[in-house]
Amino acid sequence: MIIEQLSHLKVSRFEVVLQSNSEAILPALIGSTLRGAFGHALKAISCSVQHRDCEKCFLSEVCLYPTVFEPVSNGKSRDIPRPFVFDPPIPPLTREISENKVLKLRVAGNGKVSFGLTLIGETVNKLPYFIYAFELMARHGLGVNRQSFSIGEVFRLDAKNGKTLIYETSLAKVLPFNGTNLAELAETGLSELNPVGFLQIQNQTPLRIRRNRELLEKISFAEFFKQCSLRLKFLSENYGRQLDFDYKTLMKKAEAVRTEADNLWKHGLSRRSNSQNKTFDLDGMLGEIRFQSDDFSPFLPFIAACEFLNIGSASSLGLGKFKMKFTG
Repeated sequence: MIIEQLSHLKVSRFEVVLQSNSEAILPALIGSTLRGAFGHALKAISCSVQHRDCEKCFLSEVCLYPTVFEPVSNGKSRDIPRPFVFDPPIPPLTREISENKVLKLRVAGNGKVSFGLTLIGETVNKLPYFIYAFELMARHGLGVNRQSFSIGEVFRLDAKNGKTLIYETSLAKVLPFNGTNLAELAETGLSELNPVGFLQIQNQTPLRIRRNRELLEKISFAEFFKQCSLRLKFLSENYGRQLDFDYKTLMKKAEAVRTEADNLWKHGLSRRSNSQNKTFDLDGMLGEIRFQSDDFSPFLPFIAACEFLNIGSASSLGLGKFKMKFTG
């Protein structure tokens, strides 16, 4: 039943290719860098008032920047999920690398770096603005040294990661493409599963779940499922249709699932906000965890859907990306 409901949530996926104008050295996890630079570029092309303060602006309910980058629910200050997710390149993170913080993303002169972009709900109609903002952020430069790039191609990705070119610099417009919804993506993921044995979750980027402002380092299946189900609930009610499922019953079943093996470790990460002149902690958990149960079927649609959306804090900048599989 949940799969049918997810058909009401539009989810479109893209790959953006940037070409470096010179040798570039960037953070290994560039999601924060991308989102920060994108935010500045989006505001530059959206804001038309001198004071540039969204809270004081009577255009804020219709302006592209706050509705996409700083959305609020019904005029209230409660933060709601952003209608986009960056999917940066996944570096080969290990315990040793996490401890020593030695890994960087190096791009040769005229080399390319690609990242994924997922747009949720009607935000897909704003794709040309995203591409224009990416062109601007690329020219202004990425990273501490503002190393400049130029935008190459933009591809639309289907459920099996097949690519269709929809934009390149020689085009004056974004080519038409077919949209999709979250049900199609989740069903494709489920069709590739052989649900026998242990359920293994691999955190590909740091998973950041906090309790009482502290990072949760031991993650039970109940907590993992809670993050998945609430992610879908909040995205659906803000950008699609409200979901109808028995949360309490599912959580009770999730609490009975056992942890068979835990190979998680903490990865230190931070984000610098120039606008607030602050550095924010973005530590999260990497590695694998295996769960054991006689029946995972009630949970799998939720998990399969969230493979495309990430979970936990800072999911829009690429944290909380995971893959599931079954092992013997």
